[in-house]
Amino acid sequence: MNPVVKVDVRGRRITESDVQRGIRTSILASCLGVSWYAMTQNMPLQMFLEALGAKGVLIGLAQTAMQMALIAQLPGALLAKSLVARKKPWAVVCLISRVLWFLPLFFLGFATGHPQAVAVATVILVALSSFLNQSVTAFWFSWIADLVPERIRGYFWGSRQSWVMSAFLVSIWLAGFLLDWFPSPKGPNGSWTGFGLVFLLGAVLGVMDIVIHLAVPEPVV
Repeated sequence: MNPVVKVDVRGRRITESDVQRGIRTSILASCLGVSWYAMTQNMPLQMFLEALGAKGVLIGLAQTAMQMALIAQLPGALLAKSLVARKKPWAVVCLISRVLWFLPLFFLGFATGHPQAVAVATVILVALSSFLNQSVTAFWFSWIADLVPERIRGYFWGSRQSWVMSAFLVSIWLAGFLLDWFPSPKGPNGSWTGFGLVFLLGAVLGVMDIVIHLAVPEPVV
């Protein structure tokens, strides 16, 4: 039986080498994407809110917002079935969710004089970014599932998980290193520089994830 020939949304043939290159590219980009999450919405986020003097309720609200955003996956999954092209809408929405994380660099200018306002603005940012990101998650899974051949699908997901988890651990370590390198803003000679660098690096890595993913071919459904 002749193998099924895949074509992309522009009608161009997707060769086996294109598929393999796309798989490697997606794994690399995903490592950057999980680094974005680790440096913006994981331990550094909680430490940032604590440094601002946020109460437990507000910190809990940030975590709740991230979990509630998962609901956005449902309409996204229904919409993904009706789309011919998923890569472009996924990229646009995710890019917005990542670019939003440059805003904390602006927030830091008000962190000393208006810490409570900055904490509230950060929680709103978390909620908005999480909702946007989750709303198109199904687009990415649908697109990649169509690209990866069934015979290696298990290997792909297992290999991807190993690389992504490694990137996550390295990113957490790097974030902790940067935050320890600079004096805590709670101290008399404290500085917000550590948080600024962590959020800046996280936002840059998040944007790079989307840009690099654009090189991954998208088969026609």
